[in-house]
Amino acid sequence: MLYLENLKKIYNNNKVKAVDIKELRVEKAGIVCLVGPSGCGKTTTLKMINRLIEPSEGIIEINGVRSDQTHPVSWRRKIGYVIQKIGLFPHLTVMQNISLLSRVLKRDRVFIEKRVHELLELVGLNPEQYKKRYPKELSGGQRQRVGIARALMEDPPLLLMDEPFGALDSITASSLREEFKNLNQTLKKTIIMVTHNLSEAFEMGDEVVLMQRGSIVQQGSWEDFKNSPANSFVKEFFNAKL
Repeated sequence: MLYLENLKKIYNNNKVKAVDIKELRVEKAGIVCLVGPSGCGKTTTLKMINRLIEPSEGIIEINGVRSDQTHPVSWRRKIGYVIQKIGLFPHLTVMQNISLLSRVLKRDRVFIEKRVHELLELVGLNPEQYKKRYPKELSGGQRQRVGIARALMEDPPLLLMDEPFGALDSITASSLREEFKNLNQTLKKTIIMVTHNLSEAFEMGDEVVLMQRGSIVQQGSWEDFKNSPANSFVKEFFNAKL
């Protein structure tokens, strides 16, 4: 469903290689978690997939369609993006925040209202109770649920999530992770998630991808990392984080 090949991002006149991924394949409805130390290229990779940053070279494909053969705006409209700080507009209501892209696309008002109601129910928020509230009137967990609903508004096949639960307290984050993983068994979205939390990565992901200095050093399951670490860095990172 998602395919990356020879994907690179280079800065400072070819002196700094922020990302250098030889190949990454993600199956439809799979959840892949990117982990690694700060500065390893996780978020840069996510931003290149969404074309917030254009790659220096390489191929990005979604369902066989290449990013460099598609207009950036059209490309982003088939990708949902959920970030740690959520990014809700404080002057817009919950309903206005969730429906923002659909309103830009001039969707029918009846469709918008019905879809927002469906999504609020999907993420566990009563539509009549929450749709007219503003972000400041919500808890952190509620705002994150609204952020997820907004990312799902146009039913994108791919979701990118950058530390989506990182700003929440541990109890709320644990509950929301469990709910979201169960929810995706129904939605069947393909998800790429960046996290610094290795336990979270193994809990959420069908596969975990460990990055170092912009490259993938190992990809696999908990058993792969525990029983067959690719090198000493993988072994030390695994032991230190779990």
